[in-house]
Amino acid sequence: MYIEGFKEGEPYTSLTRCIAINLISQGFKLNSEVHSAYRILEQQTYQQLTDLLEIHFLNLAAVKGTKIRQAITTKKQEKLLNWLRFIETDDKEERAMLATTSPILQMLNEKIDVLSLNPEERKLYESRMKLKSDIATISEVQFKAGIEYGLAEGEARGRSEGSRQKALETARILKQLGDSVQKIAQATGLSQAEVEAIK
Repeated sequence: MYIEGFKEGEPYTSLTRCIAINLISQGFKLNSEVHSAYRILEQQTYQQLTDLLEIHFLNLAAVKGTKIRQAITTKKQEKLLNWLRFIETDDKEERAMLATTSPILQMLNEKIDVLSLNPEERKLYESRMKLKSDIATISEVQFKAGIEYGLAEGEARGRSEGSRQKALETARILKQLGDSVQKIAQATGLSQAEVEAIK
């Protein structure tokens, strides 16, 4: 784990920082802290070997007490505590309440709810998800078809308006050159009334 990305022949000083995070619960009594962080020290001199290796312990058993909730002073601590309580609890209602504190916990709670469905409920859930996907696919296909139709319609209208503008411009020039209204109408495809209206 620690030597991943470490190239042969490089000095150990080029190792990148490694942080190990361990979730512990009952049966592993480290201390009463929710979060404990350790580094490697020499046993007699207590000199730190390196600051590139840290071992963290998150104590799930410690998140249950009311003292812990009273000791929270920052949003960061509150988020960590909510995460740990979410991981630790088996209570569906508590998990749902904790899920309201974070979009990620909300997503995780939904996944856990799906995983805990019985086979019949899971089939129903999967058929609902399939229906939603089918509806989304149909909507996407119809939307793309609508866009393509709109673009084609816009192009056709643009060409038509462009052709009309070109015919009017040509008629204006021919009229200035003194050609007859009938000849101009024949050359441009405009009606005689349209040609007469040109100034």
